[in-house]
Amino acid sequence: MKTRNTVKDNNRTPDIMTACEVSEHLRIPLSTIHALASHGKLPAVKIGKQWRFQKADVEAYLLGKRFSIPPSSQDARVHLRIKSEIPAQLTGLLSQTKDYPLQGEIRNLSEGGIYFIPQISSPHFESGDPVEICFQVPEDPSVPLKLRGRIVRALDSRNGFGVKFRPLIPQHEEVLRAYVG
Repeated sequence: MKTRNTVKDNNRTPDIMTACEVSEHLRIPLSTIHALASHGKLPAVKIGKQWRFQKADVEAYLLGKRFSIPPSSQDARVHLRIKSEIPAQLTGLLSQTKDYPLQGEIRNLSEGGIYFIPQISSPHFESGDPVEICFQVPEDPSVPLKLRGRIVRALDSRNGFGVKFRPLIPQHEEVLRAYVG
């Protein structure tokens, strides 16, 4: 059985480094290392809650090379989204919101949710509220979609709401996937 060598060679930095090791090596705060990694300025891979860095990338950063890479896939969106202008109606499912259906437009659409802009302001909706959204995908108007979800982003009542869909039935998934790409 192979055992892992846990004794550190003080004269050698490992090829794969932890955030703490990078912080010590560069002599900058750990919070700065986390920020550089999460913003894609220093290449890293997040494994669970831990960041790992390649020594060569850390050395290149120290020598002035600047990276511009997208954040790790854990921080990125799960579903591709497209810009749209689809007429829709958003209705709350709570007793205090169900009497206030909003007409508006879906400005971003993905398999996971939408960004909805209402025609008129409504102070009745908040993050976390369950909602139902009704619309038709322009390429397939034969299938009206009536989807449920939760408001996950409510900037203010005029600027719109982000809505994350609840799990979809296969037919709705197919319609959205075909439209979004």
